[in-house]
Amino acid sequence: MRFFLAALVLTGCVFARAEAQPVPLQDTVNGALIVFEADTIDWGTVAYGSQNYRYYNFTNTGKTPLLIQQVQTSDPHYGYVEENKPYRTGEKGRIKFLYDTKRVGKTFRYLTVVSNSIHGSHRIYMKVTVLPEKK
Repeated sequence: MRFFLAALVLTGCVFARAEAQPVPLQDTVNGALIVFEADTIDWGTVAYGSQNYRYYNFTNTGKTPLLIQQVQTSDPHYGYVEENKPYRTGEKGRIKFLYDTKRVGKTFRYLTVVSNSIHGSHRIYMKVTVLPEKK
């Protein structure tokens, strides 16, 4: 029993002495910075089966090129289209948010934009109410 406790203590000491590798930090002064015109777009009330997308406009206000690495949706029924290119300082871009307007009712969804921005990721939201189909 003593041998087991001694081995356990020694193992704990070995792991406690292991140094964690430092994670490189983003350059918060000279890095890219994505700024959206609006974090939330209210689509209002739309007709069943109507136009099903909106654009979210952004600008790179940082000092290095902005790279959008991934756009994740909050629901698998929603999509996105992104222009996959580096955005220079001051350059504008847009992300297309698709929504199924055959799903009736009020909805609140979001996209998570993962980039090399100094904030890493950014969420943008949409609100919409889809009216029932007219018969």
